[in-house]
Amino acid sequence: MAGDSTTAPEDTYQGPRHDGEYERLRIQHEMTKKLMHGRLVLAPDLARQCAPTAKLVGADIAPDRFPRQLPANVSLFAHNIFDEWPKSTRNKFDLVHQRFVPPVCSNDMRIDVIRKLLACVRPGGYLMLHDADFDTIEKGHGHTAMERLRDVLRQSWSLLGYNLSPGPKLREEVLQIHGIEASIGKLPGFLFSAKQFSELKRDLREELEVTGNSYRTHVVWTRKEIEV
Repeated sequence: MAGDSTTAPEDTYQGPRHDGEYERLRIQHEMTKKLMHGRLVLAPDLARQCAPTAKLVGADIAPDRFPRQLPANVSLFAHNIFDEWPKSTRNKFDLVHQRFVPPVCSNDMRIDVIRKLLACVRPGGYLMLHDADFDTIEKGHGHTAMERLRDVLRQSWSLLGYNLSPGPKLREEVLQIHGIEASIGKLPGFLFSAKQFSELKRDLREELEVTGNSYRTHVVWTRKEIEV
């Protein structure tokens, strides 16, 4: 399956696009799987686990990073998560999975994103959302650089109207949308100087290599009602 339009979506992603960033995202994915001890159903890995008759569809705003070779039952298309999904995806999927995107949304945008994702779930199917609570990082002795990073991100995100820690709100927002069961499993005058960022990068690298850190994430499952 592919989208209804071949027009590339507007790229609104404000993060970096280089090999180092994509390697970070890959490592993040592998770490998430390891730390959850196989208890998550992760869409990118289902192609290796499902029967050949299962169809898996993925979407991303940056199609230039799509793999050139895919299994026969996997297809990918370009899409901006803030846009309406193609008609061909409505009420289509047994499982829709989204992870680590809501931090770059305002509260209203995040609810709209969830509503649009839910529209892609077939009646009786499931939506799975997974996001972080960066307020739960380890603090105190040995973690000062991580605390500084949290403060930098929190103030920066707030300036843009975003929420650094959307994870704890996911269940409430899913219930707000459709009221069914949800289980919780360079800017002008910027706040920080280039010198502060350079020092933070140095200190954070040293701290994480010596001490490490962790923070909680939240997983929410919800099932779409079957219409009778």
